[in-house]
Amino acid sequence: MKFETKVWHPNVSSQTGAICLDTLSTAWSPVLTIKSALLSLQSLLSTPEPKDPQDAEVANMLLRKPKEFERVAREWAINYAGAPKKQVAEGSGGATDASIREQERKAKETEERDALAAYDGYNKELVDRFCSMGFDIDRVVAAFKHVGIDRNNGADYELEAEYVGDVTAYLLGED
Repeated sequence: MKFETKVWHPNVSSQTGAICLDTLSTAWSPVLTIKSALLSLQSLLSTPEPKDPQDAEVANMLLRKPKEFERVAREWAINYAGAPKKQVAEGSGGATDASIREQERKAKETEERDALAAYDGYNKELVDRFCSMGFDIDRVVAAFKHVGIDRNNGADYELEAEYVGDVTAYLLGED
């Protein structure tokens, strides 16, 4: 019996149907039952592993454009696996191209706002000068607070040499 169903999933090849599941190949053991194999397969299909893909194109879409991934997966499920074609109203959770773009724009704005929040009101360029030396943002901001660096309303300015030394000493654990 031949079973042909196309799946849009990072761990299943959309061309060959090969499944990236170690318990079906290298980690197989005689103690594994059909039930355990099916549970492993169900787990893999419900929780994709895009960092260990069978299909790089699908994995990249899942990582970079999750809403688009979801739309294509739904489309493939309808076209190739006989999933019901019920139309879902936009207000009920359905996604259109426009709503996907809007969600991506909002997500990007939120990500940018959250990234700036990590600077805690300090100028990004000022903090990044220390980050370029290998220190992370949180540690640099903590050093600025410890030393008493002025936020200067978020404006960039040159720190006096004494303050640079104090911040560096704190970052290096010498304070």
